Amino acid sequence: AGPVFDPHPTTSIAPEQALYRWRTLRKYVSNVLFLRPKVGEGNPWLKQFIYGAAAAFAMLFATFVAFFWQSRYGALSMNLFIALVVAYIFKDRLKEGLREALAKVFRRWLPNRRTILMRPDGEEAGRTFETVDFMKADEIPPEVLALRRAAHSLPFSDEYRESILRYRKSVEIDAEVIAGEFGARSLYDITRMSVTPWTASIDRRFEELPYVDDEDDASTDTDAGQHREHLIEKRYHVYLVRVVETGAGKTADVMRIILSEAGVCALEAVKASEPF
Repeated sequence: AGPVFDPHPTTSIAPEQALYRWRTLRKYVSNVLFLRPKVGEGNPWLKQFIYGAAAAFAMLFATFVAFFWQSRYGALSMNLFIALVVAYIFKDRLKEGLREALAKVFRRWLPNRRTILMRPDGEEAGRTFETVDFMKADEIPPEVLALRRAAHSLPFSDEYRESILRYRKSVEIDAEVIAGEFGARSLYDITRMSVTPWTASIDRRFEELPYVDDEDDASTDTDAGQHREHLIEKRYHVYLVRVVETGAGKTADVMRIILSEAGVCALEAVKASEPF
């Protein structure tokens, strides 16, 4: 047997090495409890088809312009040269525009990331598809918009335009494969979202809050009724509306994430999960 870690200075093994061995052993023992993710592009074939279709249409436009001007002004002329340059410029712009337009049309079938869930023995146990995009207020389903408006903490908050970020995740699991490997009927799916890109853009952590000092005994306090200011930490509210759909139906809840320059300050449940 190897040396056993002793926290006292007389130990024969360094604490860092003991921790490394412990983590390796724990990972090996618990390996059968986890599925290994294999991350890839959402739908590479459809994506390449869209890009190819946009390039083909743009090339068709440029070729049509070249043939038209060549038949009208001849093979070698200044007019044909100018027409080819203009057609080339518009061809690239047309290709990029078509790629963006087709990507929006096929957005439902073009996830940003696809993850294949593998068992320890290499057999596929399921897949997940994730899509992140910005949307306009008129694109939000009415029932989701109603949940968001009901979560306002101020009566006039509806007057402000908000940035709406939509995150969609579809999870497909082979229940027979999971039950055969683990003998269980449930599976935990953990989604992590970083708020660092939001908090990194906060330029000032504190802001002055003006108020009027109005003491009861103004005759003895020369500062009573004077304008004062306090430095208060700036905080921002991010509302998270979650809609979870399973074979048993839909549920929805609303969470409020309170952020500051230091990170997440609080996580509040505005509306508990209920049938949707």
